Amino acid sequence: MSSDWVVISRYEQTHEVLIAALLEVMPESSIRTTAEETVWEIVVESDGGENPPALLAVELPRRIQNPAELQRLLEGADVSAVEGVSVPLVFTEGSGGIPSDEVIWWQDIHALADLQVTDPLANRLAHAVAGRSEGAVILPRGEAA
Repeated sequence: MSSDWVVISRYEQTHEVLIAALLEVMPESSIRTTAEETVWEIVVESDGGENPPALLAVELPRRIQNPAELQRLLEGADVSAVEGVSVPLVFTEGSGGIPSDEVIWWQDIHALADLQVTDPLANRLAHAVAGRSEGAVILPRGEAA
């Protein structure tokens, strides 16, 4: 079972953004990539194991090609803004959707393993990424901001 956060941002969540956010939230972590290199698994090395379980899975960002699809996916979602960060227009009241010239990036962050431990890490990482890419965080369903 996992919990899922989504970062919706104005700027791409580059490798540099992700690494800076990881260093802020989990400086002791390591990154392991999947064979397709589309998912980063975040692990913390322990003294006993050669292959520690992933705590978080971070999918590489995707540019939203269809703004209408974003509207549908965000309907009813709980959004958490990062203080002092300009958010995409889709989150502003009365915006009427995404302007055709606004670029929007989507990134999934999944908390794995022991959710009592990994949920707070995923939440902090999502907010750190959103703060660095002018975004907001879509919380897991059922979670309040």
